[in-house]
Amino acid sequence: VTDAPYKPEPRTATWDVTLIKPVLMPIARRWRFVRDGIEFSAEMQDKNILQAIHDKTLPIQIAEGVTMKVEITYREIYTGSAWVPIPGSYKIKRVLHPLPPLSAGPLFSPHRP
Repeated sequence: VTDAPYKPEPRTATWDVTLIKPVLMPIARRWRFVRDGIEFSAEMQDKNILQAIHDKTLPIQIAEGVTMKVEITYREIYTGSAWVPIPGSYKIKRVLHPLPPLSAGPLFSPHRP
């Protein structure tokens, strides 16, 4: 057994979160979420979401209060009794639901069925 400090460990998880405050700019910025009653911020790094913001094709579902499923990465440090997330280390790698549109096509087809 050694007294050497533990190094931060990277973690990847899939979480269901509620969006509190999106930043609708096409660059990686920190968005606010809540999970299990705990509010946190995470940098939005999902390139598809950021591209949809840039293209102005982001679905209306990306708004305050919407539930999302996300792939998140973060780092934890061992405090001597438990692994604790490092504040500010959260990054949204992918939004699994709701998904942005696949292309920047028109919202409505010009042809009627």
